[in-house]
Amino acid sequence: MSEEVVNRETAESDFERFATAWCLDTDTASMPEEDSDTFADLKRKIVSVISGGYLAVSDDGEQLCYQLRFPTTEGLTELMMRVPPGSAQVAFDKLKDRQKIGKLNAYMAAMCKTNPAVFSRMDGRDLKIVQAVATIFLAS
Repeated sequence: MSEEVVNRETAESDFERFATAWCLDTDTASMPEEDSDTFADLKRKIVSVISGGYLAVSDDGEQLCYQLRFPTTEGLTELMMRVPPGSAQVAFDKLKDRQKIGKLNAYMAAMCKTNPAVFSRMDGRDLKIVQAVATIFLAS
């Protein structure tokens, strides 16, 4: 993100509110170095998108609203993300081990209450933000 719409301190606070509401493990001191580095990278991406004004965290931290920077041709301009239900992990069982992207798309679909096909049509720059939220949740 090049332009800061939300100041860095507020973006960090918004991330912490989201992390608390979604019960993310943010204690990087107790993580193996590789996990700590991955967490830091995902957090940096998410905070950057909040700073850019594209990701809003609800007051209670339970919902994230992502304004797509590159809307789809179908007119999709935003995605609401919520903690997915436990049944969303069934998506992992329905696909083969080598179908990792399909599994992640199915999980993100449950998180966004949308069809998994939405992600195959989404611009990759937007997709990586939704993937970052899903990945940081799954990794915690």
